[in-house]
Amino acid sequence: MTLQPLACKFLGARLSLVLLLLLAALPVAAAPFNVYLLWDNDPATSIAVNYHTEGRASKMPDPELHYDVQPRGGDPAAYANHSMGTKREIPEFPVDRTLNLASVTGLQPSTTYYFVAGDPQGGYTVERSFRTLPSGDEPIRFVTGGDINVSPSTVRLLAQAGKQDTIFGAIGGDIAYVNGRIWEFATWDQWFKNYDENLRTGDGRMVPIFAAIGNHEVNDFESDNPAVKAPDYTFYFGQVQSQGMTYFSRQIGRNILLIALDTGHIAPHGGAQSAWLAETLAANQAVPYRFALYHVPLYPSHRPFEGEGSRLGRVHWEPYFNAYHLTTAFENHDHALKRSKLLKAGQPDNDGVLYIGDGCFGVNPRPVDPAVRPYLEHQASAAHIWVVDVDSKSVKYRAVGEQGETLDEYHQKRKN
Repeated sequence: MTLQPLACKFLGARLSLVLLLLLAALPVAAAPFNVYLLWDNDPATSIAVNYHTEGRASKMPDPELHYDVQPRGGDPAAYANHSMGTKREIPEFPVDRTLNLASVTGLQPSTTYYFVAGDPQGGYTVERSFRTLPSGDEPIRFVTGGDINVSPSTVRLLAQAGKQDTIFGAIGGDIAYVNGRIWEFATWDQWFKNYDENLRTGDGRMVPIFAAIGNHEVNDFESDNPAVKAPDYTFYFGQVQSQGMTYFSRQIGRNILLIALDTGHIAPHGGAQSAWLAETLAANQAVPYRFALYHVPLYPSHRPFEGEGSRLGRVHWEPYFNAYHLTTAFENHDHALKRSKLLKAGQPDNDGVLYIGDGCFGVNPRPVDPAVRPYLEHQASAAHIWVVDVDSKSVKYRAVGEQGETLDEYHQKRKN
């Protein structure tokens, strides 16, 4: 063999290696999945579109959001508005995965928007839609519950929630039941799939998520850093809705303040969290309906009344609930159905707080006492969601079962 063919073969190998290196540096085609909506600003004028792609963020194209007030058939170029997003790798994730976020402000209240999200290399989602929340006194319906998981009961209840034509979902912790174990990402993938496919309104709109933290979002690591202690919850939800905090609030229209609290899973009940709660309630006394959403109940229907999480909530939070006239606390964790009497310091009081729960949005119901506990008005061992209708004059609460049956209901008139 002469030197010339050897040189050509060597040169060809070098060119192939260079080509492979160049191809490795190019963005990887990755179709969007796990699409879900959060709020990082005013729910009447903003939305945060989240989706996942397979591959390392450093090799992914920047995410794009194309949106309009009219359907455009999924062609990105046809939408009147365009926004670029950000991308992040999920720390310690066992496979290459990118979280993409496209956040938009300046939207019109009470308006349906159509969108596609993605990038030219990996492609875009099919056309989807959402509706911004009202900014005034318009009626609002939302669903709430906790302890969800990925069971057949979960799917049935999500479908019932979708039939209610709700405008958002308020989740009270214990979402996918992976205990902060980031390597169990397949369960989260299934959870997002279930939520996306089943909790849609009658006209197909997506339903934004407002999520509080529960005990099954955290792992056993010794840390008070949410990104370490609850990596999946923090990365999927906290990066947007609360900037990494585990307690936060949103005002919804003129009539609703919705507060998410952490029942000691990362942030202690007292100290900074209880001080923030007092400040938040004091600053929003003009808002007619003030709701709190959290995991461990102050007034449980299954667990002991003197359980540590319940006791600490009554010590650190209930005085502020009473002093600033909280309307309703949405509680979870006990895997049962309950509605309390109007309570102040544990006693019936017409000017007291309503406690509703108790977190059975897909998990198996637990038994309740044969006799109704004295602080409760209603209790049952039943899977359910709560449907909440708010207008300028009253709030209506309705517990809905897996077959769409009404399990309990209550009508509460505005106090101020």
